[in-house]
Amino acid sequence: KGRYFAEILKRSGRPASHHLSVGNRRATDLREAKELGYQTCFFAHGEHVHDPVEKPEDIPDFEIRRHEELIPVCRL
Repeated sequence: KGRYFAEILKRSGRPASHHLSVGNRRATDLREAKELGYQTCFFAHGEHVHDPVEKPEDIPDFEIRRHEELIPVCRL
């Protein structure tokens, strides 16, 4: 999955910090994006809501519980 984050960076030509990965799995949706420098948002919903933080990269920049929170919380 991490290769997709790298491919997005390559194709966009924009700095990683201009990208936001939103997901409910810390180990894939957040960690792999954060390792490349993306901003991350944990969607605390579903079966992975209680997955443990295993690495510093698993800690999101933002966290939401409902879709409606995405724009104001992540300042989009």
